[in-house]
Amino acid sequence: MCWKRLSMLLRVRERVGCNMHKLLPVQRAFSVAIVRDHYYSISPLEFNIIYNGFEKGAVKLPPATGTGDVYTVKNVGAFEVTLDAGISAKIDDHQSHKLSHASSISLIDYDHERWGII
Repeated sequence: MCWKRLSMLLRVRERVGCNMHKLLPVQRAFSVAIVRDHYYSISPLEFNIIYNGFEKGAVKLPPATGTGDVYTVKNVGAFEVTLDAGISAKIDDHQSHKLSHASSISLIDYDHERWGII
């Protein structure tokens, strides 16, 4: 049986037989977005998000397409923030994920409409 391997530092680039993947290094710039908005949509080029809102908020993830990109969200605000995967996408088989104060999460875009917590 073949297993799909996930990695923060590697990206799926080319399929080889038996659903295995050839993994190549990711080349991307380091970016940080500091968010205070009640509702914020992450752009595909914002890989690190710091939520510092003044009330409960929501952060919408970009569409999951299987790129292997890793996004990290840190909640430094006093209130809870909800990560929203979108209408049909899932975060480890859930529609959303809540982050309490001083918590963080890293998510990998590992398949079409699928986010994985790593």
